[in-house]
Amino acid sequence: MNSNRWQMVDELDRPMNLHEGDFCFYYLICTPRGGYRHSEANQTVLNYKIPVGTERGLRARPDRTRYKLKAIRQYSDALVEFLEGRHPKATDESLASLGYRVGLVPIPPSMRPDSQDYDDRNEQQVCRAVCSKLGLRLCHDIETAVPGIASHVGGTRKIENIEDTLQRVATDANTCEFVFLVDDVLVTGAHFSAAKSLLCRTGFQGQVFGLFLARAQY
Repeated sequence: MNSNRWQMVDELDRPMNLHEGDFCFYYLICTPRGGYRHSEANQTVLNYKIPVGTERGLRARPDRTRYKLKAIRQYSDALVEFLEGRHPKATDESLASLGYRVGLVPIPPSMRPDSQDYDDRNEQQVCRAVCSKLGLRLCHDIETAVPGIASHVGGTRKIENIEDTLQRVATDANTCEFVFLVDDVLVTGAHFSAAKSLLCRTGFQGQVFGLFLARAQY
């Protein structure tokens, strides 16, 4: 995967729930409801989001695990390239070289961690692998406290409603200078904004960025 494919959300084309001062980056462009055959990006995103439960999930269809793991590796590799290739202002050091000054915070899924269908793709599979390879801080700071309906199947996209479902369970991010909220698909930016708001009102004083596997384009 090529790091040159990373793009920053342009202020002239900002999703409705992102605001001035929100800096988010995405790797692919996917088309919701376009299906696997629409594009390679769609294939990667849909494989990354294969659920644990449901009749087509990993529990019922363990043969699909290899497709999900491939997508997870692709996202992990892309994140490593992004972090190795980006430099904070006023320094020649890459983000990847800053150690625990940089933290990755996985945005949790709509289920609680104790759910049998909980999918840890953002945390265990992606953020943990990237932090382990680059020596960055993995910040398991945010969990879903109140399960809800996932946004892509009709759940809320109101920032305040989403924030009400989240809880701060640790403060590791507060020791970091730069924190990246890691998620799969950027649609309206509501989950990013809710997680950012929760971090900032509970003690984080550094800079927050968003990293996404893909941006939805309708």
